[in-house]
Amino acid sequence: MAKATSAHDEAMSETIQMELELNKLKDYVLTVHSQSFRQVVHQAVLLYGVPEHNEMVKNKDVYNGQLVPIEEIPTPATHETTTILDEGSAKDEERTP
Repeated sequence: MAKATSAHDEAMSETIQMELELNKLKDYVLTVHSQSFRQVVHQAVLLYGVPEHNEMVKNKDVYNGQLVPIEEIPTPATHETTTILDEGSAKDEERTP
């Protein structure tokens, strides 16, 4: 019984260590991604004269070749045909808001 408990404790310790390492790696990836994004924004400001404005970066995106507020960009569910299950059979139905 003592061997089983010891093996269980060792496995739990190893799992905790792996979770800690995974969290460190996730943080690292997020940090590198954020740094790369900021680098691209700074290059766009310098090379293309794009105004550096935090609201623009956070609340707007390019849609149909124009910079528009994110909330004005339709979601796929509002303009694509989706499959909906109806009484066990699939049928295509146009979804509109």
